[in-house]
Amino acid sequence: MQEREPNAMDALNASISHITENIDRYRKQPQHFTRKSKLPFEKLVNVVLNMQGNCLNAELQEAFPELSERMTASAYVQARDKLSLPVFEDLLSDYNQSAPKRLLNGKYRLYAIDGSDFKTPWNPKSAFIVDTNKRNGESLKPFCQIHANIMYDIIARQYMDCVLQPRNSCNERDAALEMIGRMPKETRSPKTAVQQWDFEDRCTIKFRAVKFLINDPDTGKDVWEVLVTNLNRLEFPVAKMKELYHMRWDIETSFRDMKYSIGAIHFHSKKDEAVQMEIYARLIMFNAVERNIIAAKEWEAAQTETAKQAVENTENSDTKETATKYPYNIDFKMACLSTRRFFRLHCNEPIEKLYEELLKYKQPIRQGRRDERNVKIKSAVAFVYRVA
Repeated sequence: MQEREPNAMDALNASISHITENIDRYRKQPQHFTRKSKLPFEKLVNVVLNMQGNCLNAELQEAFPELSERMTASAYVQARDKLSLPVFEDLLSDYNQSAPKRLLNGKYRLYAIDGSDFKTPWNPKSAFIVDTNKRNGESLKPFCQIHANIMYDIIARQYMDCVLQPRNSCNERDAALEMIGRMPKETRSPKTAVQQWDFEDRCTIKFRAVKFLINDPDTGKDVWEVLVTNLNRLEFPVAKMKELYHMRWDIETSFRDMKYSIGAIHFHSKKDEAVQMEIYARLIMFNAVERNIIAAKEWEAAQTETAKQAVENTENSDTKETATKYPYNIDFKMACLSTRRFFRLHCNEPIEKLYEELLKYKQPIRQGRRDERNVKIKSAVAFVYRVA
């Protein structure tokens, strides 16, 4: 029986409480967050997590509807600058520990590691400046860009870890090794867990090369992909490897959802540390939204099964299930909106209310549809061009 998805919002609030208990690690000075204020540490973390794509004053208005509780944008910035960067790094790690394991074939964790660029507001003091010099004979203005190396659980649709680097000097291999080194020991093989590989002078390593066609045959172009793996050929034949390769693409679509639905291209500061905090905050909220979507589906399935059993127990049990042309999935963008709203009202509404809201917005999944990938570099949304 599949492990039931816990209440993702309760788990997130619990993780924030865990971080708050260790506040000394996450404030820059011992006297920070010691006095009574409108924005204590725990509430500040909540506000940063729930930021959207509005200007700062609009964000604070959303977070604090009551004028008596609302602070100025300047007061918020001063409070935020008291936080140290590890607060959201550790919050991501703590929150992931509460998620149930979702395994491939009941025994494998399926991870993908890839990078994505975040163009941030221009800051001449930034450590993330990309000096373009000249390109194609044209002088281009320098800009600020962060390269995020991300480890992603494909089955659970969760961001597991992240290493941020300057775009000019990013090294995805080193970042991948760093994230693998931080993985819990129970997710690794015994030798990898203790990081001991004694090969002496020479050893024999067995692997196999898997080659398959990944293009659309209708285009007339033969594009092959070659994978090197040590997975068992009986359990993972060529067709299964091709399926895994296709599943890996989900990390790319998750980047799109994180940037343009969660709002990871809308920053509320030019300062490097604050920008990095917001990237981690968006990773956390992406995980919360996905966990709510999974929980809502499981809740709907349980409700449907209960109703079905109730009908079968009646004398007239000749009702037929309605078939649909396409399978349906919950709209991720609307799930973001509902999750953010519920995160603010969490203490006043039951979690089932959120599930009902998520299930209200579904989209058909039309298999085989293809859109041309837009690889145009997109700039950060400037502060003065935010919607009201």
